[in-house]
Amino acid sequence: MFKLNLLVNSMGKQIHCPFTTPLLELKHRLKVIVAFIFLSVVVIGFTAFKNSEFIKVDTCLDSGGRFNYEQRLCEY
Repeated sequence: MFKLNLLVNSMGKQIHCPFTTPLLELKHRLKVIVAFIFLSVVVIGFTAFKNSEFIKVDTCLDSGGRFNYEQRLCEY
């Protein structure tokens, strides 16, 4: 365990306040936060990549065209 001793100055008196924080717990929290951010970026990136064709097709159809899936082009 990692002990952090802190002297707090309260109303002119010094009070000894021991804080015990397990260093492993802090490292674990950091790993969880980094993993969550990484997974969020991956999911958002994958979703944007998969939906890019959908958006292209939808835009084509909304403008009155016909989407050719073999050539991946919008035909009017």
